[in-house]
Amino acid sequence: MRRDELTFRKEQHRRQDKLDRFETKVKEANLNLETSKRASFQSKLNQLESWARKYKISKFIRLETKEDSISYTIDQDSKTARWMLRD
Repeated sequence: MRRDELTFRKEQHRRQDKLDRFETKVKEANLNLETSKRASFQSKLNQLESWARKYKISKFIRLETKEDSISYTIDQDSKTARWMLRD
């Protein structure tokens, strides 16, 4: 697919915004898990997985539960292949 530089930058910004919003959602979920007595790790994990699927980033994001928090890792190779980013 051919793209001009403006379109490429626009798409790159949109994709980075998705990752930034996901990071914010993970932080909010962890804060909620720390402060709320009734919050469930599994329900927060399910919400985050659902959000990642909805915004099509679930193919290269791996969510994990650690002792008291939820964390994630990004598979850069898969991300690059999935989004066909050029450096």
